[in-house]
Amino acid sequence: MDKLHQLLHRVFGFDSFRPNQEEIVRNILRRRDVVAILPTGSGKSLCYQLPARVRKGTCVVVSPLIALMKDQVDAARAAGIRASFLNSSLTREQAADTYRALRWGDLDLLYIAPERFALEGFTDTLSEVNINLFAVDEAHCVSEWGLDFRPDYLSLSHIKEKFPSVPLAAFTATATLQAQKDIITRLRLADPFILRASFDRPNLNYEVRPKESLDEQIAQYIASRPGDCGIVYRTARKSTEATATHLRRKGIKALPYHAGLDAEDRKKNQDRFMSGEATVIVATIAFGMGIDKPDIRFVLHGDLPKNMESYYQETGRAGRDGQPSDCILFFGYGDLPRLEFLIKQADDEKFVEIGLKKLQHVKNYAERDICRRRAILAYFDEAYGEDNCAACDICCDNTPTLDATDDAKLLLNAIADTGERFGARFVIQVLRGEAGEDERIMKYGHHLKSSFSAGHHKKEAYWKRILNALIAEGAVTEDGEYRTLTITRPGLQLLSGMRELHIRSAKPGTAAPRKSRKTSALKSNAAPQDEPTKFDRELFETLRRVRAKLAARSEAPPYRVCSDRTLKHICADLPRDPQALARIPGIGPATLEKYGRQLLRAVEKYGPPMGEKSHGPKPAAPKPIKKQPAQEQPANKQPDPKPRPEPIAQPAPEPSPKKAPPPTSPPASKLPAEPPADPDAPLRRELLKLRTELATRDMRPPELVFIDSTIDQLVSDKPVTIEQFGKIYGIGAAKAKEYGPDAIEIINKYVQADKTRNEPESKKRRARKPRPKSVAADQPESAADTDESTIQNPALHDRLKTLRSSLALQHKMLPHYVYSNKTIDALCRVMPRTRDDLLVVPGIGPRKADRFGDAILDAIEQAIAGEDA
Repeated sequence: MDKLHQLLHRVFGFDSFRPNQEEIVRNILRRRDVVAILPTGSGKSLCYQLPARVRKGTCVVVSPLIALMKDQVDAARAAGIRASFLNSSLTREQAADTYRALRWGDLDLLYIAPERFALEGFTDTLSEVNINLFAVDEAHCVSEWGLDFRPDYLSLSHIKEKFPSVPLAAFTATATLQAQKDIITRLRLADPFILRASFDRPNLNYEVRPKESLDEQIAQYIASRPGDCGIVYRTARKSTEATATHLRRKGIKALPYHAGLDAEDRKKNQDRFMSGEATVIVATIAFGMGIDKPDIRFVLHGDLPKNMESYYQETGRAGRDGQPSDCILFFGYGDLPRLEFLIKQADDEKFVEIGLKKLQHVKNYAERDICRRRAILAYFDEAYGEDNCAACDICCDNTPTLDATDDAKLLLNAIADTGERFGARFVIQVLRGEAGEDERIMKYGHHLKSSFSAGHHKKEAYWKRILNALIAEGAVTEDGEYRTLTITRPGLQLLSGMRELHIRSAKPGTAAPRKSRKTSALKSNAAPQDEPTKFDRELFETLRRVRAKLAARSEAPPYRVCSDRTLKHICADLPRDPQALARIPGIGPATLEKYGRQLLRAVEKYGPPMGEKSHGPKPAAPKPIKKQPAQEQPANKQPDPKPRPEPIAQPAPEPSPKKAPPPTSPPASKLPAEPPADPDAPLRRELLKLRTELATRDMRPPELVFIDSTIDQLVSDKPVTIEQFGKIYGIGAAKAKEYGPDAIEIINKYVQADKTRNEPESKKRRARKPRPKSVAADQPESAADTDESTIQNPALHDRLKTLRSSLALQHKMLPHYVYSNKTIDALCRVMPRTRDDLLVVPGIGPRKADRFGDAILDAIEQAIAGEDA
């Protein structure tokens, strides 16, 4: 065993690497750039944590998951790695301690957000430190073809420029070849080692079911899996709450999770799910990033995802322990218009184009009779080498097929008769003889073709199934912006009688008892390594209860104590001393020191005494012996202690294995029926409204202005200075300068109004001021705050208002999106003459200065010149 394997065992408790990990680690240690595209649950974090322990210096990990950095750092520290993080959630003193530890070389790992790297002076700080590796997590965020493009990631292109000799490793679980190319180009990687692992997760069973009575369908499925934990994804907050409430009424311990909940309630619900107190979490996509709960047995999608990357990532949270798990998508065509509308809200035409293309891929996945696994892998440019995956509703469907060759020929003839110039809907209208549905049918003479009305005897839905089957077989393609249908060579072969087309006689997901998922799980090279199949189930349940108590005492999720796989090894090998326990896969020095004594005590208490013949991997042997003398004992109240027979040496501490252990979770009725009322709801609404206005003004998605968690903390902390505002999670210096004045103005108004509401009535009457009689039509509600009698330099004030209207017309936006009345007042007071002066004015950030600065400065110069004249 070389030093690398020794360190792997000593620090992490593993005897061997998972597939692909060793290649990545060794290339990083050779100081080579790396691009690693590994499926969820492949152990990406170890690939940079281990090199960080081998080489002197600090590994800087760039991660977008600010909310999870503390969990990642806690997990690293539990393994004995010196780790810390820097983000806006830290106090000044905490950040200073971290900087001090960084400069003194006391950190193996430092987690930062991409915004931190972009801060002025931060790279200068890093240049004074011995950095041994940059690791970029969720690297697909750097590509506009990726799952979640983030402009902040573009600043990472300077890493190789400023640290040319330091290796850079980019990690992601979801990247097409196009996104992979973008990652290499934008991060400026030099001849990187590229490892693109298989996206196949054979232990996952994929299924699509028609959406009918959704909440009841979900409840029935979960009721059929008692004790299993899982995630239900919904698109909207309202539907998330409704589904969670419905499940609780059915006696299922379910909790909601979405950005509309108070941050503390969200964390509480997540902790209950992670600890097993609640078995189901019903969530929007706000939940799940970085969640590493290994025993999630099902992931249900109640709504269609926007793209295949999201679907793959979200389903990838199931079965991370390698055990068979279900991924079910409930599909209804009503999801499509809403998703298309949401995508089209973006102002960036390229973003809309990419989003619609990605949505089309998800639609194709849901409606076509093609192996789900094959479809997922094909999207990620990977071919599936087997005819039957044995783990999806298509491959496991026993529904009889019918020969649809003749109907397929009718549809192909209709495509040919319309000149291969139209989309699916038009061709089917011609085939069904619906001349009144589209005037082009008569205009172009398609009603005179032989294919017109040839398929009037079948419904539109049937012809859609035929078309989808033809597309899945490669006989027809959809091309271009208007998705025009074109016949390919296999389609011509079908027309000439050289091929046949068979389709299922039932809709997808309505029949089909599926094959055993165990066989598919065992054939995977991603299955758990050397997981024992023969172990004492009763001892396993006992150890799980011990683990739950240890986790509760340490305020950590149970899987952080040790995994189910580790417990199974303990049950199979029955270690009796710390040395034997240390040899168990997954038991590292930190785990041994923290929990070893309790685990060994549980094994000793349960099993036969040391030195007996039954000691070893035969845990089931003592069970019948325990029961038999227990029935013979009443006659002998005092058994002879000298012989000390085996059966009496260790009384059984647990009930019979046939009886289920008592539940440790509270009943569903004790879980909260609905989140508590939010007293700060008006402020949250105003900040959400501001976010929408700023996003519209700057032509960017709302999440790039403030994410929901940022708004939650703004509502909670109510910062009233730019410095306080910049410390809020998700803000940073640049956003504080650009958006701070507008947000602080809203917060101040709310705080003042709240104080007024709480004042005695006599004070309210004295403090009340008359409202202005009128407000200009182009001004927002805050325009009433401007008092005409207090205006400094009225001529400049009018000039700036006129300029605002002109700029608003030029840029096609509302006037107050250009700048507010408050900003006009500030401009009249400050009278900026340069771009730097302009940046000091509240409400004028870098982006506004770039777009409108020259015009504003010209207006001020003209006003000054007019006064001088």
